[in-house]
Amino acid sequence: MVALSCALATTSARAEKKRLLVVGGGPGGLAAAIAAKKRATELGHDLDVVVFESRGEIGTRKNMIALTRQSLDNLSWLGARLASGETVQYLDRRSKVTDGGSEIRGPRLAPVALDPRRVTGRIEQVLRQKNIATMPINGMEAELRREATALGIEIRYRSAVEDVRDVEGGVELVVRDGDEVTRETGWMVVMAHGGDKLSAHRSAVPERPRSVPLPGETPSLLERIGVVSRTDETIGSRMVARLFPHTGEREIRNRYQPAAGGRMTHHVRLDGPEQAGVTALLSELPAGRVDTDAWSLEQARALGIDGAPLGPAEEFYLALTSARSAADPSRRIAVVMDRGATGAKILVGESLRRSTPLTGKAAQIALSDGIDAGETIAGALAAGGDLGRERALLRRYERARIRATEALQKAAIAEFHESGIEPYRPARQRSLRRIDDLRTRVAARVRGALVKARIRSARRRTAPAARVARGRRRP
Repeated sequence: MVALSCALATTSARAEKKRLLVVGGGPGGLAAAIAAKKRATELGHDLDVVVFESRGEIGTRKNMIALTRQSLDNLSWLGARLASGETVQYLDRRSKVTDGGSEIRGPRLAPVALDPRRVTGRIEQVLRQKNIATMPINGMEAELRREATALGIEIRYRSAVEDVRDVEGGVELVVRDGDEVTRETGWMVVMAHGGDKLSAHRSAVPERPRSVPLPGETPSLLERIGVVSRTDETIGSRMVARLFPHTGEREIRNRYQPAAGGRMTHHVRLDGPEQAGVTALLSELPAGRVDTDAWSLEQARALGIDGAPLGPAEEFYLALTSARSAADPSRRIAVVMDRGATGAKILVGESLRRSTPLTGKAAQIALSDGIDAGETIAGALAAGGDLGRERALLRRYERARIRATEALQKAAIAEFHESGIEPYRPARQRSLRRIDDLRTRVAARVRGALVKARIRSARRRTAPAARVARGRRRP
């Protein structure tokens, strides 16, 4: 009888349908939704997934996303159709543009063989590999939305999430669709809405952590759940941004030209437009006082952009940020939880960290975040209410994403060094670098001590046999 009661209880627990809410229908949010649904189904669990996207069904972002082999495998596992010349364009070979404007063509690239079995949420391969394909971000999102719909995932367009609240048994979202405001409850929520205000980066002073909003300022979604953005690195120091008419269909990334003002190079990136016919130019400013309008116009002309600018130049600091606990801004976080998986908030993509555009891999890393988040959610679902297992899974996700943020920062530093831009390193970063150097030296000493210990141990093991052999040789 007891066994029957336990079996019925287990069946009831498995039959209970959980509801996952995803804020943001970009690459990271859609990847998390698809991965959670697929992995949950593989584990024999039914998971209801709803994605809330503030934009319309037709994408408004026109820029191209560069992809590595690992990202292509991840997209293939997520269900995206990667037909060459249709949804994705594979590179035949890479080329490099010199300071003089000439093009140097590299060797022919090997054919791409997609393997969905190589799917992973780790980002080391994404950062290490070179980009070998391009794909419009609208096309990527369209493919992921198509697969999500086929899996039974509901996507609600033009639905802006205004608040996230804890409720009994989970979490509640306040969602605005035009004039209508609704409340949606769920088991867990994935925060993949792209982070908070970009203007936080556009200041002469690197942003500082704060646990409460400024007077009269509406708290952001992240601030409402106890998360603040913290600048980990401010790189490139002063930058300038300016909009120009889009020149043809090409994109220019990481082009360097001789720069005035004591600098040998500057960094320019020409992005695909968020609106048709518009592109943005980002350039490093030289030291000293500079007329930003004149400087940005000079750089645009050096790149062959002949059109008149669409507005004034805007100076800003280029920063890398990570999510921190509002209660303790020194602590990085990727998950906000009180009761295990129930009511947990998982951060993905630029809600978790904002990366520099120089690496050009923000969307690819968001895909990796989403896959790892989805697998974590499916594992928590399979835990069957075991709080210990749920917390362990969520903490593992947090550790993995914090390591991913650190890896991204190191990659960004290397990219800036290659481009000739000197990174700005606050005292805290210098201290961290000294700590890393100390750890490296200690690790080397430990390895040396282990080698010596192994040698001594081997000598002790062979010593008796050696004494016997010497004794036999004596007359």
